[in-house]
Amino acid sequence: MFKKILPIFMVCAIALCMASCLEDDEQEIIYYEDTAVTSFSLGNLNKYVTVKSSTGEDSIVKLTTDCSSYGFRIDNMSRPCMIYNPDSLPLGIDPSKVLCTVNTKNSGVAVWKYTDANGQDSLAFYSAQDSVDLSEPRELRVYNTMLTAYRAYTVTLNVHKEVADSFVWKSFGADATLSSLKAMRSVCAGGSVYLFGFDGASTRLYMGDVASFAGFGQTDVVLGADAYSNVAMLDGEVYVLDGTELKTVTEGVVSVISGNADISRLVGAGGTRLYAYDANGLMVSSIDGGSTWKACGMDAPASLLPVDNINMVALKSKTNDDTYQVMMVGNGTETSKTSIWSKVEEAPGAVEDQPWSIFSLGEDNRCLLPALAALHVIPYNNGALAIGGKALDGSPSKPFSHFYASRDGGLTWHADSTYTLPEDFSSVSDCFTMAVDSNNFIWLVCGGTGQVWRGRLNALGWATDDKKIIAE
Repeated sequence: MFKKILPIFMVCAIALCMASCLEDDEQEIIYYEDTAVTSFSLGNLNKYVTVKSSTGEDSIVKLTTDCSSYGFRIDNMSRPCMIYNPDSLPLGIDPSKVLCTVNTKNSGVAVWKYTDANGQDSLAFYSAQDSVDLSEPRELRVYNTMLTAYRAYTVTLNVHKEVADSFVWKSFGADATLSSLKAMRSVCAGGSVYLFGFDGASTRLYMGDVASFAGFGQTDVVLGADAYSNVAMLDGEVYVLDGTELKTVTEGVVSVISGNADISRLVGAGGTRLYAYDANGLMVSSIDGGSTWKACGMDAPASLLPVDNINMVALKSKTNDDTYQVMMVGNGTETSKTSIWSKVEEAPGAVEDQPWSIFSLGEDNRCLLPALAALHVIPYNNGALAIGGKALDGSPSKPFSHFYASRDGGLTWHADSTYTLPEDFSSVSDCFTMAVDSNNFIWLVCGGTGQVWRGRLNALGWATDDKKIIAE
């Protein structure tokens, strides 16, 4: 029986194979009703840069830049749909001749829409070998294989219009009222710049709007002579120690928090806490905004704490929420040296409260921050930035000659040529203030001249929200 079945099975198998081959010659083509762009990428683009010749003359050089690493967002939910690069291309890229690669779903047909000078529309098939002008947003259509419908995309190529590491200053002129002040401190909070100035007898408050700055206006707030040096900002709230009373100042309105004769100086704020001095050293208020205080742990004697031009900077941890690297910087009891302390500040209620540690000023560290008159330190560009007037160690360096930057929490400092003062900057070396607002603008007010400046590193002003069309 098996011998009879086997030949029949083989004949059937051969017949099936022949039928299969015949079907391959007449393969059915499937048409799809839907399609979309699945990926969009760039190739090599032209870039034009300005260089100086050996004679000092400017000339423009054409380079080729690989832009394939710049990712593009494809938003199919908006109407029209959008394709754009959240990370802008470098300054100098030529957007008028762009080679790009477009992939579509279900083999959709991609075409570019063009509009001529007369307003007439036309379509041109997309080709990876043909450049397209993306100087302005352009419509890309993807038709389904049935050619019954299409999906339209607005393609926007974002290109930086500024040099990333260039620092630009704007002058607001000179204010005669501010030029007569003897000492100043400033903070930015709630959309305003608060300037506390000592006029020789008392501290007066001046305020300006950061968004539409039109000069500093003098308020009715009058505080004690030392109040200007006892200012801190925490969670958008401005605190000032006026004699033995801790107060808040909100848009020119003063409120008393507490009277505490034990607190001798308000030295600053970390990320979540206020810090002050008492007769024994550092104190902290962590849960009630200055109503109650307790002693801080320190790994060195209180006699080594900074005594003048005290600044506190809190840098948020990149890995842990509600954790900050806090540094305290000022001039020490030896006026020719700075005193720098640091601690890790965790969220209130943390199991372990880290103590303050002093940085060694030994000869092995050759990158120290010099002791400067009117020393100011602010958080900036993921680090700390410092500047001040004349050197207090007697060196002949010019006042305000350098910005000093620290990237390691205050351990080492380096003169940073990225940050330069305005060419017309003029201030007496012992009366000066610097603050930074939430938009990364640095505010300078000069003693003696009353000059007011605002500046920002270009890269810190560029939009980072990938839902927006970047236009810097």
